Amino acid sequence: MKLEKLITLLFILFSLSINAQMYNIRTFGAKGDGVSDDTKYILKALDQIKIDNSKNAVLYIPIGQYLVSKSIDLEQNISVIGEDSNSSIILVNAIDCGAFVIKDNKNPTEYIYRTIKNLTILGPDRSKNPLAWKNEAINNPKSVGLKVYGIRNKIQDCKINGFLWAGIEINSSYYNYIQNSLLINNRIGILITNTSTSAFVNNCEMRTNAIGVIIEDNSYANFINNNMIESNISNFLYPDKSLDDVNSLTTGKGVLIKNAGKNFVQNNYFEQHYVNVLIDNSNNNEISNNFFAIGDLMPGYSNNQVFFKIIGNSYDNSIISNRNMKSKTILDAQKSYIQKDLQKKNIIEKGKSN
Repeated sequence: MKLEKLITLLFILFSLSINAQMYNIRTFGAKGDGVSDDTKYILKALDQIKIDNSKNAVLYIPIGQYLVSKSIDLEQNISVIGEDSNSSIILVNAIDCGAFVIKDNKNPTEYIYRTIKNLTILGPDRSKNPLAWKNEAINNPKSVGLKVYGIRNKIQDCKINGFLWAGIEINSSYYNYIQNSLLINNRIGILITNTSTSAFVNNCEMRTNAIGVIIEDNSYANFINNNMIESNISNFLYPDKSLDDVNSLTTGKGVLIKNAGKNFVQNNYFEQHYVNVLIDNSNNNEISNNFFAIGDLMPGYSNNQVFFKIIGNSYDNSIISNRNMKSKTILDAQKSYIQKDLQKKNIIEKGKSN
């Protein structure tokens, strides 16, 4: 098994660059016992990378539980690679910080991708029941597992659990891939904000967050494809109990597109949301070829589930070629809500029922 992991790690390093230099945080004093604060040892490793002026470094996280007490800034072309996605663990207990912040490196002439891979990142709510009531007042914007400002990043094979703002935040950033990752029990699974573009989210699972994915604030040309988006009904936010509720920032959303245009949500599996897809004050988005399962596992609210909802000044959106299924005959797999003045301003196809 250790030989297999070594071969895998060597393959990852080769794929990053034959010149990649590895910095093992254990070498710099990190204990990984889940109790000792390892922040200063991780920062020590990053300082050494600066001293070495390494252009393509790998911060290596061996198996262990590494407690951090402040967000770790990644300022250069530094990748972070864990030994094992289940056992290379970053712990964050504080509500006012995250794990890593990928800083702005917007140099379009450098075609280097930074990689965050094979990590479990656990936030302050990691051990709490996602359906238990949470104090919305402590939802701190700094509580983000991975915050991305720079360009050309790959987040792969990560598990992010228990953050009070978002598991991953893409902020004023572009050319990002989020792949094969699990976002669970966060306020927002993935937040794409502040005019971000060309984020490709695929083969991920967003489960028991309050909202699975948000695309907002003039972000455009982002692609949410081939994911499992299920049961995002955790109580970081108040529940959306009414079809005509105009507050879009409530729990129970699979995907929320708010003040954003020209985004694509395609070929995903949706199940167990008050609103599977909500378009709010947004234009020219496409929701196509998804599968929507309308289930009955939300006591008191199962009949309120809708396939999609369009509100605000939203027009020229396309909801086409989707399939729907319901688990009980009393549920309506075609149920939707379109603001009255918007019904002729969007392209809507009735979903095909299985």
